[in-house]
Amino acid sequence: MEKPSAPELSEAPIHTDPDPANDELLVNWNGIDDPDCPFNWTLSKRWGITLPCSMGGMVTLMSASMLAPALGNIGDDLSISESEANMVVSIFVLAFAFGPMVLAPLAEVFGRRWVWILSSTWYLLWNTVCGFSQTRGLLLAGRILSGLGASAEYAISTPVLGDCWPAEQRGHSFAIATFVPLLGPAIGPILGGIITTKIGWR
Repeated sequence: MEKPSAPELSEAPIHTDPDPANDELLVNWNGIDDPDCPFNWTLSKRWGITLPCSMGGMVTLMSASMLAPALGNIGDDLSISESEANMVVSIFVLAFAFGPMVLAPLAEVFGRRWVWILSSTWYLLWNTVCGFSQTRGLLLAGRILSGLGASAEYAISTPVLGDCWPAEQRGHSFAIATFVPLLGPAIGPILGGIITTKIGWR
């Protein structure tokens, strides 16, 4: 009994380049001891990247909660209800949650550096707008847009740390980068209360 023959593979040529050097999207190193490879950087240099990334996360999360003690002042100043004033906090967190779905792919296409710089500038710009806002709509719009910019911290910092630390050394750096930002929501209302009392919510 004759066995069925295996289907023949297509004879169409497969266009692949065996030389990785010609792949513009492939990051390669000159051997395992290449000093440009982040895994070969000194500990001080790697921690010098990890700590600012962690502090950036703390500052952005602090921005979400700092206005909580000032909601009454904001409501009186802009003539808005308590529920509308509460949206000032929640809408920032909402934008912060959805922002990485846009910024993370952009960082992979255009590079993390410029996406991070532009997002941080965007965050600072709209935070400034919030301080000068005279209407409810402008304040809420500023909080939404500043939250989107702030979310770049979470969208980009973790991949950056993953590139800097070998797998067996990532535990400590990832623990710090996770713990420090969580201080933001705790410290934010304290600082916000002091600033609101001494200077005002703006």
